[in-house]
Amino acid sequence: MFGMIGLHYIDWWNKTTEIGYWLSEEQQGNGIMTRTVNSLIQHCFNELDLNRIIIRAASENTQSCAIPARLGFIEEGILREAQFLHGKYHDLVHYSKLRGDQK
Repeated sequence: MFGMIGLHYIDWWNKTTEIGYWLSEEQQGNGIMTRTVNSLIQHCFNELDLNRIIIRAASENTQSCAIPARLGFIEEGILREAQFLHGKYHDLVHYSKLRGDQK
């Protein structure tokens, strides 16, 4: 599998969603996911009329954390041991971007 991206949910009442993504190691480092996430952000704000987008990434996954930072998301905090993966708990960095943050 090459990779995947999607919306975990859409909260229509609060006009909020959360993006999740994964890319195979062989494809990393080429800007593919940054461009793909940016396209989905534009779709969420422009076509779905959402106001807030969330991304959560494991704190030790520096490549995954670099994507929201590169795309103008604001780091809001750390969710301690919020994800159980591969037999252990991981802290998640919580990022958000608002429609008004668009440049």
